[in-house]
Amino acid sequence: MARALLVNPWIHDFAAHDVWLRPLGLLRLAGYLRSEGVQVDFIDCLDTHHPSMADKHVRRGPYGKGKFHKAEIQKPSLLSWFPRRYSRYGITPSVLDAEIGKLPRPDVILMTTGMTYWYPGVVETIAHCRKVFQNVPIVIGGIYATLCYEHAKQYSGADHVIRGGQWLKITQVLETYLSISPSEKFMETVPAWDLVPKSESVVVKTSEGCPFRCSYCATGILTPVFSARPAEDVVDEILFALRSTQANDLAFYDDALLWEAETRITVILEKLNQSGVSPRFHCPNGLHVRFVTPELARKMREAGFRTIRLGLESAHSVFHERTGKKLQLDEFRQAVDALQRAGYPSTQIGAYVMVGLPGQTLQEVEESIRYVLSTGAIPYLSEYSPIPGTPLWGDALKRSPFPLEEEPLFHNNTLLPCHGDDMDFEAFLELKSSLQRYRSRLASL
Repeated sequence: MARALLVNPWIHDFAAHDVWLRPLGLLRLAGYLRSEGVQVDFIDCLDTHHPSMADKHVRRGPYGKGKFHKAEIQKPSLLSWFPRRYSRYGITPSVLDAEIGKLPRPDVILMTTGMTYWYPGVVETIAHCRKVFQNVPIVIGGIYATLCYEHAKQYSGADHVIRGGQWLKITQVLETYLSISPSEKFMETVPAWDLVPKSESVVVKTSEGCPFRCSYCATGILTPVFSARPAEDVVDEILFALRSTQANDLAFYDDALLWEAETRITVILEKLNQSGVSPRFHCPNGLHVRFVTPELARKMREAGFRTIRLGLESAHSVFHERTGKKLQLDEFRQAVDALQRAGYPSTQIGAYVMVGLPGQTLQEVEESIRYVLSTGAIPYLSEYSPIPGTPLWGDALKRSPFPLEEEPLFHNNTLLPCHGDDMDFEAFLELKSSLQRYRSRLASL
């Protein structure tokens, strides 16, 4: 029987938090391979519940999120000047080596990738796999593999790099090693959540892509065409995920969860209610405010949505005219009002405010924060990361002092890589700290 090893790699970064970060695509691929008769092994380098890490306490927060295990490591030489500690997030190298050493030799190793600037963690994970399985082909996909395709081909150490969304291409590559039939029915497969039975939370996507095209967002590159999944398939997937794990929390990964809500998310919630399950729901991605009606807000509250994040980005109308016309300010205020009338307290209504875009001033960010507070919502800063291929990429190249095209490490939003003279870095850090203190005070009340 053909055998595949699937690996969720380490993260190398200045900071990383488990905010419902689950390898959904990799688990779906595992489910697909199983349906094709392939034996699947899975290693999650970000596993916070690995038995060999039990003596290393890691603080976990409410709703199935919290901190990762981490160990400080040497910074990449290109970032040695930055005054922050750099860490490997996840299980220790010895634990990974032990896990790899337990397994039979696979026919192929499949690995996902996350943020472009996390690639050193991918490189190190690949190197550990190579130590044991020297001649086994390694295939990577995901965000870094898609957005920095040429860089990944040259520096990752993988044998094959697959751009995201090309599921037919993935199955064609795997046909060589696993003798499976090429297929485009990837999204019809239920993710293999039984491979992570101790997971405190699960995630789901009711759709792929986004009907909007914001100039700072990578969704249009990662998934060019928006497509909604049948409600019945989504419900079946959720039920299997909840029954296969210890989770009572579910986060939606959609980029447009509320699009055509009456025929999509509303139907899904009704069917879940009929099934008798009642997980807590979370929306870490910014919801489109123009779709938050009083009726939908009420249904979300009744269904058990606990974490609400609205995508404001900026309180300046010029910002939205230039970046995609996703909303008008009165729509944001109406959305917050609808959520409050549905019974949501301010502490559960968060709004993302972007900071560090090319040409953006600190004054604009401060004004946006004040606007969010005036509506009764809570602001959360979202630091801009330059993304290759997006409409804003050209401006980022002009504004940033870093060689963004040559080195993905400089995409790291912790660096605020495109802030200019109108965005003092120390003033930004103080603003960010003051907001964190404000949210902490609210949470303690």
